[in-house]
Amino acid sequence: MQPSAPEAPAALSYREVDCSYAARAGLRQRHSVLRGVSFRVQPHEFVTVIGPTGCGKSTLLHLGAGLLAQDAGEVESFGLPVQGLNRRAGYMFQAESLMPWRTALGNVLAGLQFRGLGRAEREQRGHALLQRVGLAEFAHHHPHQLSGGMRKRVALAQTLVLEPDLLLMDEPFSALDAQTRELMQNQLLALRRDQPCAALLVTHDLDEAVALGDRVVVLSAGPGSHPIGEFAVERPALNDVSEAREVPALIELSKKLRALLRREVLEGSRAP
Repeated sequence: MQPSAPEAPAALSYREVDCSYAARAGLRQRHSVLRGVSFRVQPHEFVTVIGPTGCGKSTLLHLGAGLLAQDAGEVESFGLPVQGLNRRAGYMFQAESLMPWRTALGNVLAGLQFRGLGRAEREQRGHALLQRVGLAEFAHHHPHQLSGGMRKRVALAQTLVLEPDLLLMDEPFSALDAQTRELMQNQLLALRRDQPCAALLVTHDLDEAVALGDRVVVLSAGPGSHPIGEFAVERPALNDVSEAREVPALIELSKKLRALLRREVLEGSRAP
């Protein structure tokens, strides 16, 4: 009998993680944000995280990116502790992150330039990414010359051009109108097929969580948030996120998630 191959390490792993912030400057009192959080993101798996406002969803991403250290527990990426900046991860922030003095292409090339890649290779990869997100004709436009949706596409290209093994996304499309948000979601679907990597996406949009995720993790209300449910998403391959609204299993999952969150918010509001 052949021995089974060892399991590949998770792209991102949280084990009994606690995290807190100082309640007020100069005081020793701490505010608990996460308590006893445990879950994994496997290589090439797309996990979405939902939960009530203020439950620590962004804190999870900061921990995975190495921008924040936990108080207790373990955060690992591809089998190694996250200590300092996680260089195998790409982080797409919720807030605007483009440099206004650089063109769209210049913003996309910045990370490659900091890594020391030659100019020819930088520009080849940068133009390819802008082509992929539909902005080839806008390579030399500055951010103020682009719409909000176009700037988000530049930010996505800026993140993906570094070819991260792990993609961290903090409500990246929340500020967009519904039509542009759906366009971005569809581009993310296509990019996942072309450039597969593990991903952890935080969102308030239940439909987005179900349409994009292979698994949905639900966090409790704070303080001391922790996972209260993990749901595998069983669905056919989607070419358009709107197709998810016609899949009975996904409709049922969205209802289940909505009911769970509603109950959590109501119970949290009654807590002393």
